[in-house]
Amino acid sequence: MTVLLYTRDEQNCYNNIRNRFSKNVNLINEQYNHIHLRNYEEMIYSKIPLTFSIVLSAENHVTIIYRAPFPNGAAVALNLLGNSLFDRKGTVDFFDCVTHLYLKLFCNFAFSDVIKTTISIEAIGHKKKASSGLMLCFFMIFPVAFMITIYLHVEESDNGIVHLYERTQMKLITYWLASFIFDFIYAMIPICFVTFVTLAFGDGMLLKMECWYVLLPGMLLIVLVFLLQAYVFSSFFTSSTLAVITFLIYNIVFSSITFVVLYGIQREDLLYVSIFFPVIAINMLVASKGSKYKNSIFSFCPGDAENPPCLGTVFAIIFGNLLFYLIVLLICIYRRRCFSSCETSRADLNPYKENEDVLEERRNVENLGPDAFQIYTSNIRKTYSGLVAVRDITMGVQKGECFGLLGANGAGKTTFFNILTALMPPSCGYGCVGGIDIRKQPLFGFCPQKSHLIIELTVEETLYLFARLNGIKLKEEVIEIICESFYFNKIKDTLVERISGGELRRLSIAIALITSSEILMLDEPTTGVDPRTRRHIWNLLISLRSNGGSSQLLTSHSMEECEALCTKIGFINHGIFIGIGTLQHIKI
Repeated sequence: MTVLLYTRDEQNCYNNIRNRFSKNVNLINEQYNHIHLRNYEEMIYSKIPLTFSIVLSAENHVTIIYRAPFPNGAAVALNLLGNSLFDRKGTVDFFDCVTHLYLKLFCNFAFSDVIKTTISIEAIGHKKKASSGLMLCFFMIFPVAFMITIYLHVEESDNGIVHLYERTQMKLITYWLASFIFDFIYAMIPICFVTFVTLAFGDGMLLKMECWYVLLPGMLLIVLVFLLQAYVFSSFFTSSTLAVITFLIYNIVFSSITFVVLYGIQREDLLYVSIFFPVIAINMLVASKGSKYKNSIFSFCPGDAENPPCLGTVFAIIFGNLLFYLIVLLICIYRRRCFSSCETSRADLNPYKENEDVLEERRNVENLGPDAFQIYTSNIRKTYSGLVAVRDITMGVQKGECFGLLGANGAGKTTFFNILTALMPPSCGYGCVGGIDIRKQPLFGFCPQKSHLIIELTVEETLYLFARLNGIKLKEEVIEIICESFYFNKIKDTLVERISGGELRRLSIAIALITSSEILMLDEPTTGVDPRTRRHIWNLLISLRSNGGSSQLLTSHSMEECEALCTKIGFINHGIFIGIGTLQHIKI
């Protein structure tokens, strides 16, 4: 579209208008004596407007007529014209140029692009057009790309798979590094696809090397920020669905509201707040790319309403995002160690008298020390907001012993067992398994009450997985022995999701044996198992203890099971031992 400015003034009004603006402006003026060259313009000047008028011609041209007493008529006319063309293609470029009319009066426009008049107008037009599609693209694709990351981590943490991994010989850094590589590649696939599609069908300016050398490093850094943010969100939730929804609301809804509100108030506030919202950093990165800033990548400037911040500021914001979420993630990982302290509770105000057998066990354990026991606790306490679940329990399991925990529901048996198996930290006291603090990563075979395994794997694949994680060299021989001992030969090619509950319990015990046969922690190991298989598992555990010197600790509701397996039994009630000793001694 071509916009022509006409003036009906024999007193050289053109020069008056010219003096109001910069001398670098290309101003096209059609004098009155040229009008007779165009037939339709004779009709235009048949009646002179009082201030200004807009005439649309059949050739898709616009004629703006204004009088000398109203020199701003051209600006007001262009504003009205832009409002009327709001739904037309290219209105973003048109409006962006209209906002600069009071500084630089120009006359050449096109609906699809800005015709080259001045360098500043051309750059603004390209920037707005190229950025608008990418802004919306990046607003959506980045948070959505990390939904699967949050979902998998919350699911694995909630169902106990991560805890089984931690009990193996695999280092914790190995698990996080493998997860990081997979999550990074998985997230980059949709991000790269949507980005290239947007660029292919959008403005070709971003395909220039002068833009890609800025855009690519910035995108990689922002992906790292989102990964850290996803890990932070996954550590605060036990429901994967709630975690994903909260993540999307935070990055799309809250970020958008914050961006719109602060962008209209003060740009400096937006720079500070953007450290918490990586989506805003994406917008600044896309807005700041381009040849205009290629020589000032390390410059720092906050920008204003018309110009984006310099790239140095944008990258400083991105690194601020990285540092912030890295610190939060480290706090989430080590919060148990950093913030755990011995809490004062009502137990300190209400002393209790221990049984003579319990006192004898306490004195014996304290005299021998932790080096004499495979499983050792000293004054372990667990409180919940002042309510005591476990009260200063001291006990020990030596090599070749099997210790059974008995107690009614709500007596503190499960809480104490979870502390020993590193599922939860104690509020006070000390405990170790195999000489390693339970707050760290002790190595022991663990059979949880509810078996949560990867259901997409077969029984044999699951055994191979944990054999590899434990660094077993003769994997084939070990797996063959396990399959024969636990009757897995007929179901070894069956998916885990299709086996029965009893078979799943057998598989969990087999995984515990693969992890460590020297120290076993078994939570109701034979629940749901048929009598024949139960007796076979008992014989296997007795053989491991008698011949291999295995130390075992189990919870059970069955006196028959404790009588068959345990060399020592402890009864827990209200978080304390009310009796401890052999089954024959307790019966007496």
